[in-house]
Amino acid sequence: MGRQQNFLNNTLYKNFIFKKLTNLEYADKILIDQLNLKKLFTYDVSDQEKPSKIENFNHIIENPELFDAFYDGGSLQHTFNIPNVLQNICNHVKVGGTIIHVTSSNNLCGFGFYQFSPEFFLNYYSEKNGFFNTEIFVANYDNHKEWFKLKEGLISNININTSARLICLVRTEKAHDSEVKDLFQSQTFDNNRGTDIKTYKNKFFLKLYFKLLSILDLLHNNLSLRLNKNLIKKDIDKLL
Repeated sequence: MGRQQNFLNNTLYKNFIFKKLTNLEYADKILIDQLNLKKLFTYDVSDQEKPSKIENFNHIIENPELFDAFYDGGSLQHTFNIPNVLQNICNHVKVGGTIIHVTSSNNLCGFGFYQFSPEFFLNYYSEKNGFFNTEIFVANYDNHKEWFKLKEGLISNININTSARLICLVRTEKAHDSEVKDLFQSQTFDNNRGTDIKTYKNKFFLKLYFKLLSILDLLHNNLSLRLNKNLIKKDIDKLL
């Protein structure tokens, strides 16, 4: 969704095999070559970047073409009707196919209409809604060495506070065709949420917490993420 621009450069990615392709404006050739794709199809709402097809994902698309994988490399936060956009994405994927998102999550106000909590995708791409093998990462937009994976079994109260510009990375697989009509944050029905509410009512400790967090981030821009009990640090070069 949206034609993927090429953000590779020789300095950051000098050890990767596609280093000679860093001068390309769009990532089409890189994706086709490196992932051995038989077909790559792009959608956009206008012809400005010459997509394969012009389509408005804000409205439900009739008779969508089916693909093995659908990649949203940062378009979701720029759309308006999120439920329709996500339903369209799901409708374009075969059963057993893969959906991937890269979206803004925190401290990127103005870069799109929305910033997404990892918990949103955890609730949306649940087994109950027809998905499996869902993996969710958060990453510091300005750090190219580490991602942080949400631990298995989390359902609510996934608090991630950091001064870093945070993005959310999601991968899930489609188990069957479904329509997600409603979505509720799990912590709304969590019997243990009272403890957290009492803690955050104390404004003094809340302010102190965020002050300490800011100081920690000045010392190391990923330290608050490393200390978060909900996250597991992953080195990017070991994930590739």
